[in-house]
Amino acid sequence: MLTQPLLQQLHELRLRGMAAGLEQQLTGTTTGELSFEERLGLLIQQELLERQSCRLRQRLRWARFPQPAALEDLDLKAARGLDRNALHQVTNLTWISEHLNVLLTGPLLSHPEVDR
Repeated sequence: MLTQPLLQQLHELRLRGMAAGLEQQLTGTTTGELSFEERLGLLIQQELLERQSCRLRQRLRWARFPQPAALEDLDLKAARGLDRNALHQVTNLTWISEHLNVLLTGPLLSHPEVDR
């Protein structure tokens, strides 16, 4: 089967992750060594990751946060009175498997790149 029609069909079926994974497999050199089941598994994993990423992006749009923030941007050197044990519980992500919600609030940090 020709590659381009196959990619077009994957896009028509809205399997964008599988289409991107197939393109990666076609350009990669190590995928020829994999069995059909392994390659199919990689395509399915790519599709699942793409769908999870899309859901996360959509939820972030719905949340309408005033400014994007990440836990990695948190400056631990500043004196804020943060409980390091509580912060560790947030960063190890066990709260996800326990189906708990976490909400972090506070003033925004200034970034040197933004202040220029």
